[in-house]
Amino acid sequence: MKKVYYLNILLIIIVLFSNSVKAQIQGIDGSSAYDWRDDPYEKEKLKIEKFNRAVSDINMSSWGYTDYFEEEYSSFIEEGSYYSNKTGLGGASTYLVLNFQGNQYIFKNVPYKVWKGLKEASSKGEFYNIYIRGRYSL
Repeated sequence: MKKVYYLNILLIIIVLFSNSVKAQIQGIDGSSAYDWRDDPYEKEKLKIEKFNRAVSDINMSSWGYTDYFEEEYSSFIEEGSYYSNKTGLGGASTYLVLNFQGNQYIFKNVPYKVWKGLKEASSKGEFYNIYIRGRYSL
């Protein structure tokens, strides 16, 4: 009899605990309150994975067209590289790699004309802010 009593108490504790966990996971309306896509850690992890895939793609691919510039006078953009799978036309697979004050950023599917404009711009930072920033991402 004592065993049954203790088993019933244990069962009640388990049920209460599982309901408590469910209540913490679910919102008031029953929808899930936790979405991994909203988790800053998961977002950062995905950014790092995308960045690493792009670096691997850039290093492992044979490109039809590559170009590079170094900027001595810009305080914002130090250097840039452009990789395209088509000869100078900015095909479906292109990468623009820019170094900003020691940090490297990669942009995907940037057209050749944007690369050419950036390379020829007298103010690379101004060109970046107008024609690249917010328009292209990895």
